Amino acid sequence: MTMKNLYKNIWILAALAIVLASCGKMDVAPSNQISTESIGNTSDGIINVTNGNYALFKNQVDFNGFVDDNNMYLRQYFQLSDFAGDEIVCGQKTEDPLYYSFTYTHSPDQANARFFWYISYKIANGANTVIEILEEKGADNNEMKQIMGENYFLRAFVHFNLLKFYSKAYT
Repeated sequence: MTMKNLYKNIWILAALAIVLASCGKMDVAPSNQISTESIGNTSDGIINVTNGNYALFKNQVDFNGFVDDNNMYLRQYFQLSDFAGDEIVCGQKTEDPLYYSFTYTHSPDQANARFFWYISYKIANGANTVIEILEEKGADNNEMKQIMGENYFLRAFVHFNLLKFYSKAYT
């Protein structure tokens, strides 16, 4: 065996040892999140996730790496629906995306249309998590049955609104 092959083999073994030694450190639980398994351990966890689903309707949420005053489900809901009708009038020009509702210049690539899509599926995902846990464990008391029903409603509500805003018009 030549010296060149010996060095090559040593480097390969060293790299392999480093890779294999580091594998155990890769399975670190996130410190700022709760795992799905731990949510279902207590009824408080399930209630907290449901409350978080409701909070997504009114809270400002991080979207594309930043949070601004426009990132709220209910604000986007009204901008994309009621404000686009002829019952409300905007008396001035503004840089707010709300202005697009009054001028009928919405486009699919606008931030408010993209955010509404994003947050709707975030709410549906949270509702699906609770529903999955309760179906697996069994909703054994009235409180858990109510929580399960609320999450079914939240999921149906956001899917209905997505269908209303993003589907082709029936003709």
